[in-house]
Amino acid sequence: MEDVKSIIDFAKHAFLLHGSQEPMVFVKGTNGKVVVEVKNFGDTSNQRELAMLNMGTYVACNRNVGDLDMIAIVTEAWMSRNLEMLPSRDPKRVEVLMINFLDVVDQKEKAIMFEIVRDKIGKPVDLKPCDESSDSLEVKGYLLPAFVRGYKVISPVKN
Repeated sequence: MEDVKSIIDFAKHAFLLHGSQEPMVFVKGTNGKVVVEVKNFGDTSNQRELAMLNMGTYVACNRNVGDLDMIAIVTEAWMSRNLEMLPSRDPKRVEVLMINFLDVVDQKEKAIMFEIVRDKIGKPVDLKPCDESSDSLEVKGYLLPAFVRGYKVISPVKN
């Protein structure tokens, strides 16, 4: 849990300092930790999934992480408060800083989102938790499992 809190604190601080967030992947394994910025993340879900698959392979090739324990991705996103509507179609959508975590051993994925509050000129001035009732939300995504699949191509799980 300490790693999760550290990633959240780092992501919030970096976002408010720089005013934007390129997708970043945090990887923790039995032998070490790495942070990698995702270049050319893609415009479609298929392109983003392929980027994460390739990122997993890239990290595994460096052989400095060991067996995967946890992966997190930090990115900007749009969120709809209406669960029946895609954010791209929702005129009341909100801009968020989203942090997804995958516990590789338990295969449990969680997300925490912070609404981005901007001043009159568009500079981020605050990040407000999107859901006051809980720290994180259990989710089932495709990006972090794609990273794991790419990683396992180079570093298969040992039995």
